[in-house]
Amino acid sequence: MAIGRFEVVPLIVLFSFVVAASVLGAQTEPVRVQACRDGAGGCVASTNCSVPTFRLRDDGCPSHLVCCPLATITIRPLNVVPAAKTYPTITNEPEPDDLDEEIVTESIIDEAGSVNQYHYPIAPAVHREIQKPFIVAPTYATNELATPDERETDEHRMKPWIALIFSTNHCCNGALISRILVLTIKTCWKKCTGKSINWTVRLGGWYSISSGVFNDQSVFKVRGPLARNNNPPIRGNHFEFLTLDRAVEVDNSIHPIRLPDSFSGATGNIMHTGKGNLTNQKLKIKTIQLLEKEWNQCQRGTNRKYVRKYFCAAPKDRAYSTWLSRSKLGSPVVVEVTGASGRHYILHGLIYKKKVLAGATVLAKVSYFRSWIDLAVNETWPQIAGDIQTG
Repeated sequence: MAIGRFEVVPLIVLFSFVVAASVLGAQTEPVRVQACRDGAGGCVASTNCSVPTFRLRDDGCPSHLVCCPLATITIRPLNVVPAAKTYPTITNEPEPDDLDEEIVTESIIDEAGSVNQYHYPIAPAVHREIQKPFIVAPTYATNELATPDERETDEHRMKPWIALIFSTNHCCNGALISRILVLTIKTCWKKCTGKSINWTVRLGGWYSISSGVFNDQSVFKVRGPLARNNNPPIRGNHFEFLTLDRAVEVDNSIHPIRLPDSFSGATGNIMHTGKGNLTNQKLKIKTIQLLEKEWNQCQRGTNRKYVRKYFCAAPKDRAYSTWLSRSKLGSPVVVEVTGASGRHYILHGLIYKKKVLAGATVLAKVSYFRSWIDLAVNETWPQIAGDIQTG
């Protein structure tokens, strides 16, 4: 993909996302609208905003409204009034303690030795016969008006592909690419302690701000890395697969992410998805904006080999550089494509290296390795499916 500058929105997804609401239709007198984003926008229903708008915790808007740039609000005339109260911003949240390092060794004491870990309950296993590979459908989000309960479901739809990998504790991330496979980064074999068959993967069921409860995640044991016969060595491809102990029950909260076409470029906003921090047994998800950067802003000098295999991204707001450096390796970055049928998401890359120039991060391109990924999956699927059916 040619390296360009276009907007990136990493989904580490704050559990307060796009939630539409209603403001009464046009009136003859100026419509009172609460100011947001330091007066740059107004709190209105999403139907009264001409651009797609995400509801973020620092907008200062009520939960049923979105912060829309003043120029794109469709109702006129407006009377923009100051917010009635001050809302906390996501920059005030405590940062996680486990800072990932660019270079790690086989023995990670700080990962394995952390204390006061919250032990997630293990979900009961559900076994189903697998007849054929799962065809990954587009991942959709909804813009429609929602009740509080429906709103929680909509939040789940925004990140159903995220896979959190645990050894002794949370050590890496990945992306669910089929009902049985998680794509991650080979460096996770250094970040996560012990053998991969002793790891667990958690999908879905995040802490929800709308309901104020912690929803247990679906927990899967890892059968091990995916066996490959005729594929090139994994160390030249930077990616690795984990096979799960059972097929995923696909629903709104958990389902695979769509893969890009080989060597295709990103054509929309980019969203980075991953963990915020564990606090009081609550897994928080943040949303921050990134920009894709020229390669020399990640690493001095230009190497075409790296430009083909990687891309460079950094937060639009430099205040988030430290937070991005604390996100886990393997965290998915997805392209958001908006069309007539709504928004859907395509896996663009995984975080590969973090401590680079100017607070940026290096991501491995999924499209570059798409043919290799397909070969590995198709070559081993019959064996995986047979083992699950008979196991």
